[in-house]
Amino acid sequence: MKITTAVQQHFHTGEEQLQQKLLEAGIRLERRSEEFFSAGCNSAWRRARTLRGEMPQVHAKSRQKAADMHAEIKQLSDAWHA
Repeated sequence: MKITTAVQQHFHTGEEQLQQKLLEAGIRLERRSEEFFSAGCNSAWRRARTLRGEMPQVHAKSRQKAADMHAEIKQLSDAWHA
């Protein structure tokens, strides 16, 4: 009877230790997931902010390119009709 009790106690102790380790691993995983998510959000926010800052320059370059192309087309058209 003493051996059975000792084995059961040893088994339960091991089971409790395993449960504790699994709980701690779950907590670490949750913390790392939150940190990763937070870092990803911060990175996306910074990138979006950078892109928003670049948009006026992109618009200005696009307008200039369109104006240049329009002038070139007009010049070609005028040359064709001359």
